[in-house]
Amino acid sequence: MERNISVLPSLSLKGLTERTKDLLLALAIALFGIIGSYLILGRSIQADTQSQNNTTMVKKDQTFHVLENKQLSNINEREINTRLLIKGDLIPGNDITFNYIAFDESKKYLIDYGNGMRRRFSNNLVQQKFSEPGIYIVNLYEFNENRWKLVSSQTVTIKSSIDRSVSFL
Repeated sequence: MERNISVLPSLSLKGLTERTKDLLLALAIALFGIIGSYLILGRSIQADTQSQNNTTMVKKDQTFHVLENKQLSNINEREINTRLLIKGDLIPGNDITFNYIAFDESKKYLIDYGNGMRRRFSNNLVQQKFSEPGIYIVNLYEFNENRWKLVSSQTVTIKSSIDRSVSFL
C-alpha cells in the first residue's frame, strides 16, 4: 500500500499564466541566492562607507598637523586596495591572474569575481577566465574573528575583441 505524494499538484498553479510562473520561479531563485550568499559569507560583510570616504570633515580648532595625519590615514586605506594585483589580457576566454601580495598562509581567503563565481584559495595566486565582456568588481575576503572581512576590492573591465581594435575611420 504505497502512496505517492506530490507537492506540486497541491499548490494549484493551474490558474497562473506561464509568465507568472516564470516570475515566481525567478523570485524563488533570487531569494535562495540571497540567503545562500548571506550564509556562505558568514553574515559579516558590511558596507564600510565611512572608512572609504575620501573627504575630511574639518572643525574650527583643528591644526594642519591633525589634518595631515587624517590625509595620511586615507592614503593607507587606499593602499590596501592595491594589494590585489591583476595580470593578463583582459578579453573574454583568457586566463587572468589575481595576486594578493599581503597573503598569509595561516589565514583563509575567499575571492568573489563579480560574475557569480566565488572560490577559496590557499596561495597568493589564483586564475579565472571571464566568458563575457563587462565590468566586474572583484572582492577579496579574509576569514577573521569567525567572519569574512573585505580586505581588497578591484574593478576589472573585460573588453570584447571589437572594443580592443583600433579604428581609423
